[in-house]
Amino acid sequence: EEISITLEDGGDISSWMVRAGEPVAEGQCIAKYVDRLKRFSELAAPSSGYIKQIGGNGLKNCVAVMVACTHDIQYAGLCALCGKDVSKLGAVSIAHAHPKIAVSHQMAQRIDDETATRLLSSKKLALVLDLDNTLIHATTDKILRDAPTMNHNDIFEFTLPPDPAKYFVKLRPHLINFLVELERLYELHIYTMGTRQYASKIAEIVNSHVPLFTPGRIVGRDDSLDMRSKDLQQIFPCDDKMVLIVDDREDVWKNRSNLIRIEAYHYFQATRELNELPGDRKKIDEVAKAAVLKELEVTKPESTEEIIIKEMIESEKSDEMNGNGSSEETDSSSEEENKGNSRGKESESETNGNEIQDGEIHQHHSDPSESVVVETDSFLDVVKDVLFKVHENYYSSNAKDRDAKEILRRVRLGVLNGCTILFSGIFPTNVHPESNDCWKLAISLGARCSKEFTNEVTHVIGSTPTEKVNKATTTPGVYLVNLGWLLQSEKNWKRANEMNFAITSNNNKFGVLMKGSWIPRITPLPIEEVAKSSLESLFPSKNKRKHGIVEEVPPQSIGKEKKGRTEEKEEEMESDDEDEMQSMLEKEFEGDESETE
Repeated sequence: EEISITLEDGGDISSWMVRAGEPVAEGQCIAKYVDRLKRFSELAAPSSGYIKQIGGNGLKNCVAVMVACTHDIQYAGLCALCGKDVSKLGAVSIAHAHPKIAVSHQMAQRIDDETATRLLSSKKLALVLDLDNTLIHATTDKILRDAPTMNHNDIFEFTLPPDPAKYFVKLRPHLINFLVELERLYELHIYTMGTRQYASKIAEIVNSHVPLFTPGRIVGRDDSLDMRSKDLQQIFPCDDKMVLIVDDREDVWKNRSNLIRIEAYHYFQATRELNELPGDRKKIDEVAKAAVLKELEVTKPESTEEIIIKEMIESEKSDEMNGNGSSEETDSSSEEENKGNSRGKESESETNGNEIQDGEIHQHHSDPSESVVVETDSFLDVVKDVLFKVHENYYSSNAKDRDAKEILRRVRLGVLNGCTILFSGIFPTNVHPESNDCWKLAISLGARCSKEFTNEVTHVIGSTPTEKVNKATTTPGVYLVNLGWLLQSEKNWKRANEMNFAITSNNNKFGVLMKGSWIPRITPLPIEEVAKSSLESLFPSKNKRKHGIVEEVPPQSIGKEKKGRTEEKEEEMESDDEDEMQSMLEKEFEGDESETE
């Protein structure tokens, strides 16, 4: 805004104290003049800004023209141009620069407009990537518990001066291919709770394969005012409609509608995670694992389907022990940590052979004569497919109000579209189910949730014997699964195969329910019991289970209520009669055997 500086009472300028182009503060003396009464006076700047020109602009009594300062750039609450205290005006922090540097809302909007124009012209979106446990797994020799397996081409080692600690970094499988393919469609940014120095070193490792990251698109914890959470506004201050996030932690983000959560990646065994923020990483996952493990423990599965479930749970437990799961156990024992440090250092000296210079990156190469750990992690491919869908849908539309967040939400809603889920025994009955994380997760994946067993129910997720679980066993077309099915659907962004998560009946332990049909499980018999198997099969009584013989239980017989005391007495009387008859048949059977011999 241009401001004309005038001498209201007239007079003549005797000397100028500033030059054209110089910044001035409000109230600063910019000239001395003599008024009509021949008195010497000082001319003050009416506002903060800078002098545009010395001399009139045609207006009466105008002696100079200045431009008022808009305080676009601020540092620690002061205008970086005029020095005025603007802490009360409000500003937007720009994390790419410095945590104390901020810009005005007008400047932030101009930055966002320029970003949107640049992205649209190249038909790209913006993608913000976390580092630790998302793209890489890193540890140091200070927290390393066991000697790492270094027989990999994508393991790197470096130091961050002046800290002498050695960092070990393992790239997630398929990382370089993931980044190269996405770089064509997305502008890549890094946002990590590690230091900027650490993030720049990881970017240097990636750029050694393909140049993908630039220093101006890296944000570390020393660039942020908030050390406990992440905020997309620090990178894109006004508009995030063209921005998506990939991170293994959902709870640390304030912008969750932009987030694609990826399964955490672990490779090294360490006493704790590097650059880990406090919080509950997998609250829902823990509930699911406890429920499934309880089911497995009760039924002692022997079928192929349940063995698959057990192996999956054991695999996830192993992954957690290699990563977050081991932190609580190992942090309590400093002696064990010290032993782990020495093992890690010995391994480093054996595998490296040379001292790592300050700031130097050393890459470990695989030895063909040694076995290499084969990793099956494919979650980057899953996320890549989701990102491709969002980008395709965004640029296939010509609507002005396009929003990548809304497109991502629709893709997510398609995961369990058409499913109606009934939870039973998963969360307490005295709380509102709508407030439970499992319920919210199912809704976010496009499923409908029901509180009662209706004809629309397609899936019953349970873990304990309940009336609803028992009813599911007798209802054709209804899947009875554990909570792992819901979690796996979220991780893979597609409906998981119910066959892999079917749970056993709660009324007997000898089968797996799949698609409403009952598949019997064969329980092996001891050798001494084989001779009696045919005899015992004639009497489906309590003796049958005592000897381990299992019959196929029809669905109609599952889920019936316990009989009353009167019926129990009648059953005991019938059982006694059966025992007497059985004893008689045993004698006859022995007699027949002797004659045959």
